[in-house]
Amino acid sequence: NASVTQAEQSLAQAQLKHDMATLKAPFAGVVAAVNIVPGSTAGSGSSAAVSLIDRSTLHVDLKLSENDVAKVALDQPVTLTIDALKGWAADGKVTYIAPSAESSNGVVTYAVRVSFPDGDARVKVGMTANLTITVNEHDNVLVVPSSALLPKGAGHVVQVRQADGTLKEVEVETGLTDGVNTEIVSGLKAGDSVVTTPTTTTTSSNRRGP
Repeated sequence: NASVTQAEQSLAQAQLKHDMATLKAPFAGVVAAVNIVPGSTAGSGSSAAVSLIDRSTLHVDLKLSENDVAKVALDQPVTLTIDALKGWAADGKVTYIAPSAESSNGVVTYAVRVSFPDGDARVKVGMTANLTITVNEHDNVLVVPSSALLPKGAGHVVQVRQADGTLKEVEVETGLTDGVNTEIVSGLKAGDSVVTTPTTTTTSSNRRGP
């Protein structure tokens, strides 16, 4: 009986060692790196034997200032592009917003994650992406390039070219902006000719001496 029990224990230990020698991925993915070679010894303090990537849902992590993160909410739509991949674009959404700030060299930021599904093999993990988070949206509005706006008091003016070629400053009420274009709520109408890179002087005069 003792010999049988010892044999059973030896078999159990051998089976355990065999099971421990088999690596099982915790999720379906793509092998990104194999850090060991057959026959080598893998200790508990060594690096991971195999690195896996789950491409079913890719994500981009970014940091936003407190002013920007205040405008962001979960599930907001995001448009992604990658400069290295011409013509590539994808639609994602905000899936995580850090509840507390990070501070580095006195600069306070909040971590935000944008997730997007993508099956394009050209997209490599580690690439740099450009993201546009849609925080608000108005349809069928009049817009001008943001560079056309000149500050005046608490508002803005734009330079409108008249029929005779002269320029006239027109006060406008602005709405939403994406940093490139700005919505004009009032002050202009469709078809007005606006100077996109205005100067601060709109009129000039010649003084003739006596």
